[in-house]
Amino acid sequence: MFSSLHFENFRSIRTLDITNLSRINVFFGKNNCGKTTVLESIFMLCGLGNPQLPVNCNNLRGYRITRDLSFFFNNFDISKDIVLCSEGTPATFQRRSTLSFQETVLHTEMQDNFPTTNGANNQNVVNEVQINATIQSQNIKSSLKLRPLKDGLEIGYQVPKKYKESIFCNYFAPSASFEIIIPMIQKVVKEKQEVKVLQVLQKIDNRIKDFVLINNDVMVDIGLSNRIPINMLGDGVRKFLSLIVALHDSANGILLVDEIDNGLHFSSMQKLWEIILEAAESYNVQLFATTHNIDSLKGLAKNIEKEKTNSDKVSLYKILEKEGGAKKALHYDASSFVSVIEQENEVR
Repeated sequence: MFSSLHFENFRSIRTLDITNLSRINVFFGKNNCGKTTVLESIFMLCGLGNPQLPVNCNNLRGYRITRDLSFFFNNFDISKDIVLCSEGTPATFQRRSTLSFQETVLHTEMQDNFPTTNGANNQNVVNEVQINATIQSQNIKSSLKLRPLKDGLEIGYQVPKKYKESIFCNYFAPSASFEIIIPMIQKVVKEKQEVKVLQVLQKIDNRIKDFVLINNDVMVDIGLSNRIPINMLGDGVRKFLSLIVALHDSANGILLVDEIDNGLHFSSMQKLWEIILEAAESYNVQLFATTHNIDSLKGLAKNIEKEKTNSDKVSLYKILEKEGGAKKALHYDASSFVSVIEQENEVR
């Protein structure tokens, strides 16, 4: 698992250090304080051989066309490299990645060497982010190239040969569609883990007797003459189903969830964290999540008190802006968080 993180010059983060990471790690704070960027940074650290991840991060934000690679750099300052570092155990979690920007003017003889998506060569300026990464003593180099064209873009990726990532990571954004969990449900069924998932669903709606997957539709039995699509039971049930199958799919790896409580009624918050705390331990998942919901934080605090959760199992971080644009992650362990949760001004 990751134990500490260090980021420089990525999106809204000029510098940020995060220490004392636990199995469950929750980031909160004001809008636009950098919570989502923290998840994106971890996502990129989990796939150092995949230069497509920066573009994927934009897609997850709903920005489908990446036209300018300088967007990834703090204040668009391409003179300063992006640096992403981590410590952890085993040693494969000890990582460093540096992303450097450069602009190249292609000469005619060079144009054929640039990988294109549409075969057009009517522009000669290429923006490139070069990624130099280190995992233990292994060096990994890749790059992302982008060339704007009159009628679109061409994007090229240079990937390292014979590199296989050792960390498995899932990332759930608020914009994620329900359909992305269908392969995860298929995996649950294949591995005969339906009972665990069903037990979670029954905690949310005790009418649910079973569920099946029919033509990529999740159908549930609630005691009627026919099974009905799970969509008919509301967003809450689908949210809990998504989380539990994502935790199962992320076994022995990392799960990143942006706005983890999005779409849930405040009365469901304690149940949400009860399920997450139990499932993350059961599946050996390190979870990183964001929230700006005080009811969600109170629900987590109640579970910590109820279960007497050890301080090394849960860490919470309030992301603050420091003078000069740097950021600070104010750390709370489980016991200190419970003691301040009623002081809402401190945790908002």
